[in-house]
Amino acid sequence: MKKKLILVIVIITLLIVASISIAKETSEKKNEEFGFDNITISRDNRFCLMFFDWRIRTYLIHIPPSYDGETAVPLVILLHSYGNNGRLFSIRSEMNIKADEEGFIVVYPNGATLRDKGWNAGFCCGPAMRQNVDDLGFIKSVIEKTKKRYNIDTNRIYVAGFSNGGMMTYRFASEFSEEIAAIAVAGGQIGGNISDFRGLWVIPEPSEPLPVIIFHGTNDTVVPYGGGRRPCDNPFERPFLPIYLSINESVSFWVEHNKCDPDPEINIIADGHVVTRTYKNGTNGSEVILYTVLDGGHWWFGGAWLRSTLFEKRGNDPFKYISATDIIWEFFEQHPKK
Repeated sequence: MKKKLILVIVIITLLIVASISIAKETSEKKNEEFGFDNITISRDNRFCLMFFDWRIRTYLIHIPPSYDGETAVPLVILLHSYGNNGRLFSIRSEMNIKADEEGFIVVYPNGATLRDKGWNAGFCCGPAMRQNVDDLGFIKSVIEKTKKRYNIDTNRIYVAGFSNGGMMTYRFASEFSEEIAAIAVAGGQIGGNISDFRGLWVIPEPSEPLPVIIFHGTNDTVVPYGGGRRPCDNPFERPFLPIYLSINESVSFWVEHNKCDPDPEINIIADGHVVTRTYKNGTNGSEVILYTVLDGGHWWFGGAWLRSTLFEKRGNDPFKYISATDIIWEFFEQHPKK
């Protein structure tokens, strides 16, 4: 009797699993068939969704007016900061303007959780990290779907991100270096401690060399330039805040991985407000460039950020110094996949 009961339970379980799997596949096929994952917002902007890892995930696609479907174009994946979203980042970074000027497609994935949208960058941040959301798989799936739908130059796929989105960029690059040509990060780090009660986490060694450009302000109090944690007056909250590695540790990771010359070329630009360190002659022409913005705060430098007391407290006004968007695209142009 017990054996029969166990057999019945096993059969019922298998039927439930099979039904869920079929429902999931049917849902995805319906999305493709009826276009639920490709809703036109405006002439050049589309809202997309997919059912991935038992979640509904969303992203935005911006298509430049010059796109004709005949010529393969570059693809830029842009990852927003913690608590932000793709739509706002598209406005604040002004990447759509650059895409229209230069003729590339830009995609803005959105974090998974409804509250405090963020990315599971391995050691940060928030619900996405605590729930172990598969953001690696989601971003990879977004790239694959975009390649199927549009004529993408597979040698010119790039990823960039700000803050928690920059950390996610590092993580994605370390896991899928063979898929992309170069990355750009502003206000992010390669790892750290989740809290005082957890050990150090650092991105794994990538399988291939990868050109990297980095932006960071010396007065960044959210992700400190020299490492550590952001200022916090609450003694009960402080032990649970992430402890970041320093910008020098992040740069050294990529310099050593790419086998670049250890002694950088140093330049002072933007009327003395910015120092650049360029590490050249890496494997397959890779290089690592760091833009240090003196007295700069936690910014995507040069973007269309709202001027407010809150932002001004984070550091000097970054608008007049450099445009991260312009510099990043110039860097990406120089580094197709080899």
